[in-house]
Amino acid sequence: MSREEARMPPLPTIIQSLPGCERLLLVPEDSSTVGVAGEPTVAGASGSGQEATVEKSAESGQRSGLGVCYRSSLLRAALRERHPQRHATIRNTRMEKSLASMIQAANTALFVGGELDAIGEHFSADYVVHLTGRDVKAGHYCVREFVTVLRSSFPDAQVEVEILLEGKTRVAWQRTFRGTLKRAFKGFPASGLEIVWRDMVTSQFHNGLIAEEWVVTDLAERLLLSRKR
Repeated sequence: MSREEARMPPLPTIIQSLPGCERLLLVPEDSSTVGVAGEPTVAGASGSGQEATVEKSAESGQRSGLGVCYRSSLLRAALRERHPQRHATIRNTRMEKSLASMIQAANTALFVGGELDAIGEHFSADYVVHLTGRDVKAGHYCVREFVTVLRSSFPDAQVEVEILLEGKTRVAWQRTFRGTLKRAFKGFPASGLEIVWRDMVTSQFHNGLIAEEWVVTDLAERLLLSRKR
């Protein structure tokens, strides 16, 4: 290692001084090192990696947690200019994930894990859902309310996701719920009966988040049929 390299600050320090970036995956252009999606890694000239979480600049005062780099080309240029021996290629870890895997992850986090704080990691702030006969434009609030009410009424609910078709920005999929109605749900009293229903969903993505969905469900029909048991 040269004296100049020994005096260099670590890459996380360099990047922190550059505005607009938070969670990055940095890999030398001549290296085959690949980090795990969602776990930013800095691989130095020696090839050894160390985990690094790079916060946004102080001017922004916030972070979205989406693993997105703003103007990665500018960052690469800045790194090359300041320390050409350690310039890096920036990869957006979120874009390495398929849309289908994002759908699976969102359903697991919300309906299985009840992780309401993760809503912003999967849905855009201006999220819109189109239901039969009405549109709901309430962003994260409507997602939070639906998950909370459903998990309260069906505390043992299980969810199964089947991907039907995946495009560049859209995914068509089916969700099957199975759970016991232990508390009142949208006017239907608790019955103690197991209800199985299906949702047909088309999800539109924007900037790596679910921005709009079209949903058709047979939940009301299944609840009505359960009264005749």
